[in-house]
Amino acid sequence: MADEKDILRKSIGKLSLPKKSEDSADLAQIDANLSPTTQENLGVLLRSISDGEARIDKDSDGRAQIKYKAVKKFYWDASNANRIAQPKSDSDIQDKVNACLEIIDYVKSEKPPSGVALDTTKISISSEKEYRLDYEFEKTKEILGRGTSGDVVVVKDRTTGHEHAYKTMMISCFREEEVRCWVHMSNTGCVPSLYLFKFENNKVAIHMEILENAKTLSSIIEEHMARFYESETTKSLVKPFSLYVLDGALEAIIQMHYRGWVHNDLHGDNVMVQKTASDKLRVKILDFGLAKKLEDQNGLNLQGIKKDITRVMRLFSDLYIGGLEFQIGESFEQTWNRERENVKDKIKMSVDDREELFCLLDAAVEVVNPAHVREYKNLVKNKFDSAKGDEKNFMKTIVAFLFPEKFELVHQHAETDYADVTDQRGDMTDIDLEQTANQVSNEDLDLVRMTLGISLR
Repeated sequence: MADEKDILRKSIGKLSLPKKSEDSADLAQIDANLSPTTQENLGVLLRSISDGEARIDKDSDGRAQIKYKAVKKFYWDASNANRIAQPKSDSDIQDKVNACLEIIDYVKSEKPPSGVALDTTKISISSEKEYRLDYEFEKTKEILGRGTSGDVVVVKDRTTGHEHAYKTMMISCFREEEVRCWVHMSNTGCVPSLYLFKFENNKVAIHMEILENAKTLSSIIEEHMARFYESETTKSLVKPFSLYVLDGALEAIIQMHYRGWVHNDLHGDNVMVQKTASDKLRVKILDFGLAKKLEDQNGLNLQGIKKDITRVMRLFSDLYIGGLEFQIGESFEQTWNRERENVKDKIKMSVDDREELFCLLDAAVEVVNPAHVREYKNLVKNKFDSAKGDEKNFMKTIVAFLFPEKFELVHQHAETDYADVTDQRGDMTDIDLEQTANQVSNEDLDLVRMTLGISLR
């Protein structure tokens, strides 16, 4: 072992190493010949080398190569945001202390709100600027739906008495685009109202309008569309009603494009038909959890535009012809090209109506940008105007058909048992719905609509 140490000492003695002061002088001379930007970058590199974050190596060709030490990423479960942390090591303690102090400093300096109230006519904020469960509002026993983060329930404001929907979601599931898009769409009449959103504990809470007198397209397709073909009278409603829904959905898409968004998740449960105060029907779209910007760093979101049109056309085809058989991963265009001739044999309609339908579906395949959507909507609107006849009678007839149980009850004697009414539904196939609906007052029809479904039921 002693021999090895002697050899090492002799080897070190033979090395000609410049003194540190000489190194500094040489480096200063080199630095003076560099541009200011290069001087700054050289300083960053030297500090990185000094701190052990980087080193200079050589590649296979003998050229200098800078290699940086891999940075250890700190992973944090977003569902634990705004919760008390329990560090597992000294380094973990430092990470969590720094993160927590950063949040505290941000709140102190920037004073961000914990939530935003968008409609204080429906909800009442406390004098302390709070809106809390069991204080400013309370839960009812009614549940509108169930989600991954919890139930969507009906709540009641204790001051205004107004009932509205309340849902929460884990921060890990929340996308800021949902609120941004919703706020931008708030004045269009195409969406339910957003009353308030708030950050509480590790969740985001949303208070929103319950859509009264409305039904999802899924429920309409599942419960009523097959019955449209039970008589010639009801069959005549299929075309104008399908075109009406398509026209309304396209209007909502156009409003989103105008405000810089694509929905990205249009399906039967996210599209509703609602009776308005002016005794008309209106298409509403819901749930902006997957919304995306119409334009990003890569330009126009053509994929998102096409996806919205594809989803709407699937709904239209479900209403008008019972749907197309989509394969997993298959686009609307692929399905339409594959099924066009099969659909021709399946659907029972006049040659003119069939050609008009093919024209609409063929034109939809060509829609690829916002300008095309607007042009396509004009085409659909013209088709709807030609098919609806008298709009007032059309609306009354649709209501009478879509809600036959409620419609019949208007004409039953008070002592009539409800079970007897439902047993007589089979006799409705020969009723002239348009003539019958015209005999019902608007007041009675309002009573009918007041009992229809609500959003998310």
